[in-house]
Amino acid sequence: REKGIRELGEQVTSQPGRKFAAGVAALKILFQDKVPSIVCAACELLENAVQASASKHAPTDKAVILLGTLFAKMKSNNARVRTAALRALRAVLDFVPVAAEKIIQRLLKPVERKDANKPLVLISRGELLLAVLDQHKPASRLGKGLSVEGVMKHALPLLEHRDAKVRDVGVRIVAHLHGIVGLRPIRPYLKDVRQGIKDT
Repeated sequence: REKGIRELGEQVTSQPGRKFAAGVAALKILFQDKVPSIVCAACELLENAVQASASKHAPTDKAVILLGTLFAKMKSNNARVRTAALRALRAVLDFVPVAAEKIIQRLLKPVERKDANKPLVLISRGELLLAVLDQHKPASRLGKGLSVEGVMKHALPLLEHRDAKVRDVGVRIVAHLHGIVGLRPIRPYLKDVRQGIKDT
């Protein structure tokens, strides 16, 4: 199967205009595989395919249908799968213009209760939001689908989390947001945050 994925990757990257849609259809199946190495290889294929297609100005919109699967894989108990899914989502964010708003919508939805205390899931989601915010620097305002309220509602639970790595991601999100919109729009959301976190 890994050999087949490599061959598919070569076809998609060499002929992105003709093969991209077929590659996405194959990836939908591959992402259901139970073997972590297969899922990781599929993520890498998608990452390379959207970059190759974008570089040749070939359509990449079909990749949007994989967003739900990638978000699910970002919750995996396997660290390699989580990392591969995050890398693939960042590539889709960078090279599939129509995907950005859909990714933002998914990110800014409240975290499911079962995931609220899973540090690795929260860190992965936070890292993806940081990638979204990076696209806006050094702009003076947020783009479509983003709002100060939405970003801060995502960040505040992270700032109060018991895990230091989760809190660190929350601090980085607020710092990125501050770099885009300044302190004044953010200040009201920080009034109940512990002073130690504010100092950070």
